[in-house]
Amino acid sequence: DPLWAPFKDFALSHGIQACWSMPFTAQNQTVLGTFAISHRFPCQPTAYHQQILTMATHLATISIEAYRSAQMLLQANQHLEARILERTQDLQLALENLKKTQAQLVQSEKMSSLGQMMAGIAHEVNNPVGFIKGNLGHVADYTTDLMKVIEGYQSLCPVGDQGDQAFEAIAQSVDLDYIKTDFP
Repeated sequence: DPLWAPFKDFALSHGIQACWSMPFTAQNQTVLGTFAISHRFPCQPTAYHQQILTMATHLATISIEAYRSAQMLLQANQHLEARILERTQDLQLALENLKKTQAQLVQSEKMSSLGQMMAGIAHEVNNPVGFIKGNLGHVADYTTDLMKVIEGYQSLCPVGDQGDQAFEAIAQSVDLDYIKTDFP
């Protein structure tokens, strides 16, 4: 066979006198390899030789295709696992961000509630403070008037009068001089 011409020296160096080969192909008809039967004596291929080559090429095609499918499946599985890991990391990050946002919302709600409570307290404090502030002028006037009455009473009561002594005892027991300077 002229196709065997480049291999003539190789075949003769190994004592090959006859050889039959059959290529085996993938499903897409790509040649995957060749099986050959060789003899150390010249002969013609028999039906048995053809049957062996057909079975061998068929089994080799199945084996290589199964291996390639397994490799592709392994690669697809590795790719899928990488994608799952990536998505898991993305989801973990999203969960962490969600937890942070939730904590911020809870904190904001606490601050809002605290603000409302403080506004309520301020309102409750403002009412009596406003009342007190509104009446401070009157209290100052009344204090001044009472101090005038006390001073008037002291100036009108003669010394040695029994009412004067009773008043002096009360004035000393409450320290009236201090109250007159401090209370206004």
